Amino acid sequence: MAEVTVPLSTPIITHGGETKSLTIREPKYAQFRKHGEPFKARMKDGSVVFDFNDKAIGGFLSECTGIDPILFDEVTAKDYLAARMALVNLIMGVGGENPTEK
Repeated sequence: MAEVTVPLSTPIITHGGETKSLTIREPKYAQFRKHGEPFKARMKDGSVVFDFNDKAIGGFLSECTGIDPILFDEVTAKDYLAARMALVNLIMGVGGENPTEK
């Protein structure tokens, strides 16, 4: 299963202590069923544009990192945006160490 690690510019405190990075595991269908579509991709002027569902993405990130949602609230906006794109890349099959490996 693919996973990606996103370094945090500002560490957060979790149940395991200080966390300096987020390891995001590839989501499964269960996260889609539970949280809905995290994003939609569409073409605009020849480029791919994403419409994000940040509430769904928050649920995905919490489950795929093992960090409680309330603790995720402490992640900076910059780090959240990096984690969000890492999740999108995992879902689309372009992220992780071996993204095409089954």
